[in-house]
Amino acid sequence: VLDAVGGLWNVNLGYSCDPIKKAMAAQLDALPYYSGFRGTSTGPSIELAYELTDWFAPEGMVRAFFTSGGSDSVETALRLARQYWKIRGQGDRTKFLALKKGYHGTHFGGASVNGNANFRRNYEP
Repeated sequence: VLDAVGGLWNVNLGYSCDPIKKAMAAQLDALPYYSGFRGTSTGPSIELAYELTDWFAPEGMVRAFFTSGGSDSVETALRLARQYWKIRGQGDRTKFLALKKGYHGTHFGGASVNGNANFRRNYEP
């Protein structure tokens, strides 16, 4: 099987799973494409954000931030962490922890904190 469309590990529910195909088709009929960039949103994404904050319910969590995939999520988390410490006057706090042999995506930030030295070597600070 050649999967030339998706990202890494994207078929954990199998190829050509009928319930998933039907759900995707229904969503395409409802909203074929929409970017959540720069504060724009849709009804379903707003509903999901409320569900997620209710489901996880950590104290103080009142927002959800959606990305297009795992690498973008890691990249965003790294940027937010750096920004947080910079705003608090501790911009020299730039180190991150990673699990040994952990994989954190294909973007620059994710590769730089990858737990596997073979992936991290050319991208770390």
